[in-house]
Amino acid sequence: MSTPNQADQNLNQQVMQEFRANKGTLGGVFEGVPVLLLHTMGVKSGEDRVNPTGYITEGDHWFVMASNNGRPRYPGWYYNLLANPQASIELGEEVVNVRASLVPKPEWDRFYAQALSLSSHFALNLEQTKGIREIPVIRLTRTNS
Repeated sequence: MSTPNQADQNLNQQVMQEFRANKGTLGGVFEGVPVLLLHTMGVKSGEDRVNPTGYITEGDHWFVMASNNGRPRYPGWYYNLLANPQASIELGEEVVNVRASLVPKPEWDRFYAQALSLSSHFALNLEQTKGIREIPVIRLTRTNS
């Protein structure tokens, strides 16, 4: 029997395989939801960490929510980005270098409203974290490096 963490890792691996095999297109519960693969540097390990996550795009920016599927803790990639905001993302077959920054609260409301219109999953995450923590929105901006 796998632990919740192992189950999450297994699901992430399956999503990443499907993402790469289908040039960024996913089916099932992720069908129609824009998903990118976020590469961060592990704070403790120094190793490349890859996580699939939903996103919203606006201009040359991508916005991701550190919801961790409604769990009480922030996702590991959030801590990785706080420690080192340089990252990369896979969008279909393209790899883009990005710099992460936190979105301030007034903008947070606007982007979360957009996320809610994409998937009811985000509403569930908000409900699960209510009174425990806010779900940060992170802006990923293309860099030349």
